[in-house]
Amino acid sequence: MLIKFINTRSIKNIKTSLFSYHYSTINSFFASSINLDNIYVSISPMQSKHFEELTKILNHKDLWTYNPNYLCTTEADIHAYLDNALQHKNEKKRYPLVIYDKQQNQLAGITAFYDISLEHSRLSLGYTIISPQFRRTHVNRQSKIILIDWVFKTMNFQRLEFKVDIKNEASVSSLKKFGAVQEGILRSNQVVVGGRRRDTVVLSILKDEWINLSNINKSNSININI
Repeated sequence: MLIKFINTRSIKNIKTSLFSYHYSTINSFFASSINLDNIYVSISPMQSKHFEELTKILNHKDLWTYNPNYLCTTEADIHAYLDNALQHKNEKKRYPLVIYDKQQNQLAGITAFYDISLEHSRLSLGYTIISPQFRRTHVNRQSKIILIDWVFKTMNFQRLEFKVDIKNEASVSSLKKFGAVQEGILRSNQVVVGGRRRDTVVLSILKDEWINLSNINKSNSININI
């Protein structure tokens, strides 16, 4: 009997090149410039030049209700939060982005990619905060669509994850309308501001699911409505 030994390092390299072939390393992912847009919104990397405008539009206490680590009540608090986001980018933990509304010609909010695994072709989308002025408008819907499209159709990732506070029922419901599947609940898995132990809802979208949903919407000439 002939026994063949498999080079597991080669398999790992093949998996990475197949699934996330645009980026060879996590460093190249964070060094890239993610710039996306459609006729409604544009998305670009967060920079310190955005801080002044962001501290104004995000200075609403209710926006921070479900943020696990920060309860921002002043512009100084928000500035510190944004500083932390850029520090996380330097540490290759989170890729923060700003959302710009083309109709009003102003920043509308922030979001981020995190928990990025090129080897396993997955990443998470979260840290999303939309200014009250743009709630229940096209901003959340359109920004999610172009971000999810980029993840699956351009970058060829296979899985996109979302982790949401169980009390944030509106966000869970919204994500399900995009086709996200609720996989389970992580019970008492995180201590949030104020000391409450948070239950976290885990949802995901797989590449094939998003492609199929996009094709259905295209053939029926309808849009995903959130």
